[in-house]
Amino acid sequence: MAIANLCMATLLGARWIEAGYFPLSNLYESLFFLAWGITTMHLFAESISRSALVGVVTAPVAMAITAFAALTLPGDMQASAPLVPALKSNWLMMHVSVMMLSYSTLMVGSVLAIAFLFVTRGQDIELRGSSLGNNGYRLTNSTNQKQDVAAAIEMAGAAAREPEVSSGIERDKTDGKPFEMKNDRDFYYEMRARFNQLTREGQSQTSEAALIFYYLNRTAFNGLCRFNNSGGFNVPFGRYKTIDYATDFSAYQIPLQPWEITCGDFETLKLEPDDFIYADPPYDVQFTKYSQDDFTWEDQIRLTKWLAKHPGKVVLSNQATDRIVNLYEDYGFTIDRVDAPRRISCNGDRRPAKEVIAYKGF
Repeated sequence: MAIANLCMATLLGARWIEAGYFPLSNLYESLFFLAWGITTMHLFAESISRSALVGVVTAPVAMAITAFAALTLPGDMQASAPLVPALKSNWLMMHVSVMMLSYSTLMVGSVLAIAFLFVTRGQDIELRGSSLGNNGYRLTNSTNQKQDVAAAIEMAGAAAREPEVSSGIERDKTDGKPFEMKNDRDFYYEMRARFNQLTREGQSQTSEAALIFYYLNRTAFNGLCRFNNSGGFNVPFGRYKTIDYATDFSAYQIPLQPWEITCGDFETLKLEPDDFIYADPPYDVQFTKYSQDDFTWEDQIRLTKWLAKHPGKVVLSNQATDRIVNLYEDYGFTIDRVDAPRRISCNGDRRPAKEVIAYKGF
């Protein structure tokens, strides 16, 4: 698409030099300028979305316009001609060019919106945006949110053995289940609203919140865990055919008792020289803003430096991007590439992902 954009810009520039006026005087030039604008908007949209699929819908539009201009218009309409006196003004360049670029933007936005509606038909979609155009949304108080999630996991086992649960969920008296977990859309959104209510009321570390969080995680779309600007869990219903819900978490109690789970920056950990470290940072992919404190490229470098200084054994996993591989090799890690199966995906893609296992001290 960039080559096509450059070729059309060269064509329009050559006509400008040849005729001595801005090439928007007839239908032929206007159509080529419109096609050039579409390819320009395509490149802009592709750079923001980082998806080559943008061209699937924009390229045919640009090709159809150029084909119509080059193949159907008669030769006299394609030839340059002197401007009439009414058009000999700089207003032609400013007004018409801005108008054509506006048309290009409208066409690209329209076809992308139609394609989005077609691809996501039948799905529960929640759009998040920013007036600053920064590709998404951010959370507030993300550290507390992470602590709440960790606490919910820790309390799930204890909650399963409690005789009573807080309001909103009733214990099934017949089989000992905390509540009847149902793979039902309306019930899911009812439980999601209850969980967000508990979070707003400062009860996110209660047994009730822990049980609901487990239910939401098992039932939500693709197993995602995501919170909006207000700190509310906002993943839509997953629409699974069957879900095997666990009702007894007591088996996890004994194995987890010796472990200490903390939430904080990795550099605050107090380690012994012979401690073994397995690090699984947020992968080097486009979308990482599940929380306010986005794990940036600078954090990837900082983590690698910190791990490289540790005298003990270290294993590190990440997406196998070129810059990740180069970073780990620069700091002395041995690299293995693997195809890792995906169990959770934001778009339903379960194909194996290319990952890198980096290690040292072995």
